[in-house]
Amino acid sequence: MERWSWSMPTEVVFGRNTVPKIGDELKQRNISKVLLTAGKGSIRRNGVYDAVVESFRKEGIEWQELWDIQPNPVVEKVREGGALCKEHGLQAIVAVGGGSVIDSSKAISLAAVIEEDIWGVYEDTVFYNIKEALPLFTILTLSATASEVNAGAVLSNPEKKMKIPHMFNCPVVSIIDPTLQFTLPWNQTVYGAMDAISHILDTSQRVADPAKNDVTLGINFALIKSIIRAADALQQNAEDYDARANLCWACSLALCGLQNIGCNGGDWSVHWLEHALSAQRDDIAHAAGLAAMTPGYITYFQDQNINPLFWERWARDVFGVATVREGVEALVAKLRQWGAPVCLRDAGVSADELPGIVDSYFANDKESSLKPLDRAECLRLLQTYMMERA
Repeated sequence: MERWSWSMPTEVVFGRNTVPKIGDELKQRNISKVLLTAGKGSIRRNGVYDAVVESFRKEGIEWQELWDIQPNPVVEKVREGGALCKEHGLQAIVAVGGGSVIDSSKAISLAAVIEEDIWGVYEDTVFYNIKEALPLFTILTLSATASEVNAGAVLSNPEKKMKIPHMFNCPVVSIIDPTLQFTLPWNQTVYGAMDAISHILDTSQRVADPAKNDVTLGINFALIKSIIRAADALQQNAEDYDARANLCWACSLALCGLQNIGCNGGDWSVHWLEHALSAQRDDIAHAAGLAAMTPGYITYFQDQNINPLFWERWARDVFGVATVREGVEALVAKLRQWGAPVCLRDAGVSADELPGIVDSYFANDKESSLKPLDRAECLRLLQTYMMERA
């Protein structure tokens, strides 16, 4: 096992009826003026908004609101949020939503204290002191990205057709009440599960000899099995509290840093390719793109003989099969059971869109650490391994 250090500074408040605690968490830290960020309005319909603002009022917290943060969040909304914070002298941000809302809010926390445009931070042309960023608190309504417990934030710039990740501060406190997710559409539950599975695979697949990092891989593959069991149960009953709670916590653990211990930083090829896809097609959910790309990606790595011992252990530990190809077949069968795409054509991508995805992939200046791709090989990967599935 390689040398490592790990810290998860976010305090997690987990369980039923925990949303009303938000006001007290702010008051304990002498915060009295906040920006509430949210998506399209589901929290108004399900009562979460009312619980949040009632807690604000009880503790004397003043607030402004920023709505309509979309999936695959865009830079313009971050600019709007930063301007609101500056105009009203706000001290913190309370993000009520899933990964897109939380990612946007991390960027807003910095946009609120710098004079330069926030997109320059993503392009590494603006320098800043992250310690000056506003503190962030989250109330999670969709488990998927683990943004509630990590520092990462992905943002899109439609004008430049770019989608880039960046690291900010971790949230100070994240509240996770699994009951808030009882009413999620099934496809959002599935995509949350797939996003978490992809995070685990991406962060751990640089382990060439699984025997040298048995503990972390044992945890990671057990997490994937827990995610699959929970999703299977929720497909039958969306209000199964124990299944929902297990899925919520597994998704958080899937990208909190624990899953990366001793794994040499992982390899994020699938995520970089999917970011390139959704930079071109923001109508495709991030995890739908991951589901469409992952079976072909694993097959490609198998054919290239990249980390065969890792993928053999994955197939054995997660699906109880002897070969990587059987593991891919089991993954495809599970995704189809869940109603998720298993190739790009399933996700509505046509062959003539592939060159644009390649362009976006190289514009983001990200590449595989295990198998660097040139343009021709990247296009071949998309065409031969990801476009169709038997």
